[in-house]
Amino acid sequence: RSGYRDGTYVGSGVSRHGGLEATVTVSGGRITSVQITECNTRYPCSRIGALPGQVVARQSTQVDMVSGATDSSRAFVGAVQQALAQAV
Repeated sequence: RSGYRDGTYVGSGVSRHGGLEATVTVSGGRITSVQITECNTRYPCSRIGALPGQVVARQSTQVDMVSGATDSSRAFVGAVQQALAQAV
């Protein structure tokens, strides 16, 4: 779905292994960039490094959960959803 308001939005997500922050940029009503801007999880956020690109490619938070990093994947999705909620 498109039609988000242009801007840069920040959301945070938490898991039992810690939290992370995601920054989402919207331009022309579309998600143009997603970055993990803060990573305070027990495991390196590089393990879920493919997820920001999936959000941009799919224009959706329906991403593939990373095996062995499910909690971090969910925290990331939560952060992006929180950011996008500000863009509607």
